Amino acid sequence: AIVTATEELGEEVHFLLNGLGTNAPPFDSWLVLRGLKTLPLRMDKHELNAQRVAEYLNQHPGVSHVYYPGLPEHPGHDIAARQMTGFGGIVSFK
Repeated sequence: AIVTATEELGEEVHFLLNGLGTNAPPFDSWLVLRGLKTLPLRMDKHELNAQRVAEYLNQHPGVSHVYYPGLPEHPGHDIAARQMTGFGGIVSFK
């Protein structure tokens, strides 16, 4: 809760909160908290699926190039392996 001494200050605070999007309704906040409980599991699957898709596309004759840092031939693979615990879920290809 935010309590202000004047109505004008209250209006300023409300304007800023509304403009910044930092004031989530209770139900939205509950949904975020609920989703956080399973986020690590979902991200692990997200990365695993991206790795499998990238490997499949890398072998596909109709694909000329796969952009995914989880593939050893990717130019940023070594840096990503040192800096990250996983390679993410975004795969691009030609």
